[in-house]
Amino acid sequence: MSSKARRLPGAIVAALLVPLVLPLLGCGKKGPPMPPLRFIPKPTQDLTVAQKGRELAFELSFPSETVSGAPMPQLQRIELWALTRPAPEEGTPQPLNPRELEGAVELVQTLRDQDLREASVGGELAFRLPLPATEPRQTFFFTVKSVVSERDTSDFSNQAVIVPRPPPPAPRDLSLTPLPEGIEVAWTLPDISAFEGGEPPAAFHVYRRDPRNRFWGEPLKVGGPSELRALDDSAEFGKTYVYTVAAVMSLDPVLESPLGGEREIEYRDVFAPDPPRDPVALPEAGQVRLVWEDSPAADVAGYQVYRRSGAPGAADDWQRLTEQPSSRREYLDGGLAPGTAWIYRVTAVDGEGNESEPSTEVRAEVR
Repeated sequence: MSSKARRLPGAIVAALLVPLVLPLLGCGKKGPPMPPLRFIPKPTQDLTVAQKGRELAFELSFPSETVSGAPMPQLQRIELWALTRPAPEEGTPQPLNPRELEGAVELVQTLRDQDLREASVGGELAFRLPLPATEPRQTFFFTVKSVVSERDTSDFSNQAVIVPRPPPPAPRDLSLTPLPEGIEVAWTLPDISAFEGGEPPAAFHVYRRDPRNRFWGEPLKVGGPSELRALDDSAEFGKTYVYTVAAVMSLDPVLESPLGGEREIEYRDVFAPDPPRDPVALPEAGQVRLVWEDSPAADVAGYQVYRRSGAPGAADDWQRLTEQPSSRREYLDGGLAPGTAWIYRVTAVDGEGNESEPSTEVRAEVR
């Protein structure tokens, strides 16, 4: 059969291709529109409130997850909602039924933009509101919502409950004393009769912050009701700190006095180490070998050795034998005339150049 005879007519070829092309064209057909992604924040579960002087202090973790556990996009705002009820005569008020709360709470504060940035401390949010005037006593129920957009808003958080009370007077006469083992913070109190009911504080909160940070954070120390001083043994040499203290009338929820002033201190190492112990002078031919035990101080950089004549009536003129502090616990004093007597003592020196008191003196007569 010739090639001409095998060629199909163009109309027939087109008719055969049409059923094949139509399904291919159908593959590009658009389906129904997909719904937009949702970023509903996971509700906060760790909202807390405390009374600090004449302010209410709120803390919560910075919202970071959606309800599905995915990372959350940028937070638009935090809303603080509140509801009041008469305070119970006795006992601690309990959280409300969620339906009762949701049906009656009112928006009292919104944090967005600069407010959110200023309230952010690490992975936490911390902010304060002036203490509302309430007569008679009222219970405040607080809750928050996290908002990414008007469509993406969290459910209400846990409830933070507090009954505000007249704040106790602040501690006075705050003072700081640097010591080798840390910084001692001390204070005094006004007359106990100035406290509500004439009762003494339940505790004291000592706070410390970096001068570059205006947030106090959690208490550094919690002292008992009769303690009027505390030692910050975590202070580090070469750093500057700011301290304050508050009287605490209640620990659950926290009810603090206003802060009792602020004091700043540069904690410098001006403290000499303890002297070395148990020096022994061993006379040898033409020399004296001096050995000793380490100073118990942890920051010793080396030791200095001193000598004076041991002859009767000799002047008490000490000569330093070491040009630089020695890291060794022995010293060989050579080139000495036989029959001469010498008295030795040793001091410890730290990295800041602070020198200890001298050790006990030891005497040796050269052979």
